[in-house]
Amino acid sequence: MVETISKVFSSLPLPDLRDFKVIAEPEGEREGFWVGGCSSLKDKKGKIWLAYRMRDPERRGHALHIVSSSDGINFEKVCELKKEDFNCVSLERAALLQDPVTEKYKLYVSLEKEGKWFIYKLKDVLSPKEFDPLTAYPVFLPSYKREDSRKVKDPYIINFLNRWWMFYSGSGKEPQEELYLATSEDGEIWEYKGRILQRKFWHNHHTRISCIFPTDKGFVIFYEGSSSSWYEPHFNLNIGFAYTQDMQNFFDLTTKKPLLSSPTRGKFCTIRYMDYVLLDKKIIFYYEAAREDGAFELRASWYEK
Repeated sequence: MVETISKVFSSLPLPDLRDFKVIAEPEGEREGFWVGGCSSLKDKKGKIWLAYRMRDPERRGHALHIVSSSDGINFEKVCELKKEDFNCVSLERAALLQDPVTEKYKLYVSLEKEGKWFIYKLKDVLSPKEFDPLTAYPVFLPSYKREDSRKVKDPYIINFLNRWWMFYSGSGKEPQEELYLATSEDGEIWEYKGRILQRKFWHNHHTRISCIFPTDKGFVIFYEGSSSSWYEPHFNLNIGFAYTQDMQNFFDLTTKKPLLSSPTRGKFCTIRYMDYVLLDKKIIFYYEAAREDGAFELRASWYEK
């Protein structure tokens, strides 16, 4: 079954990682300085938005930048949300969306408080520049009754069949992350659906969401993973892919090796937090990638049909 599906997706549209444009640079030139964890959106008017976090070794995830563009490459900062605004220890990946009915913008953020990670939502707004951290409230929490008892974070959310589907990273007693799913009728109250991909094969240390790509045959899930034998496997991730047709049965299609790895030579081979937008006949992929100095930057690569 898995081999048959793999053949169907043998010609996936993928970015050429050797050809890229740097969208945002980290604030330092060594390990621990990151910019990325992005969420991308092309709105109803064709404008492209990115939400990405800034991180350094001391302050950790200290800010979320929201930027806009008409061409998907040259961006202008619209607003900056700081971790102090949320009264949290650290910020991680957000999910930026536009409601298909109201056309208002939605923003979900990952927050660390008191040793646990939570997913908060801000009040919907008419423009991303209006997002107010004071309106943030928790919408999805870890639970001692579930496997993700310590951490729920890095949401990736899509609207499908008039329902919201949230793929997220979760963990319990151990720090290693796995990929989980929750669904919602209104984007406010979420129902836990459980783990969909385990930590195994080459991704036996981490397995978590990167992005979802709809096709006429179903959904391709680009996931991130790392091996326990790799250097700093908690941060040093590559990308594989899985498939689902019904959002109930999920098939891992890269069990032997990753699909994508950073071409940059150094201690890290990281490529993670990938997202994309469709622009005319081009797909622009945005992702966080390792540099030779050990810092991570936000890049864009593309696929042209």
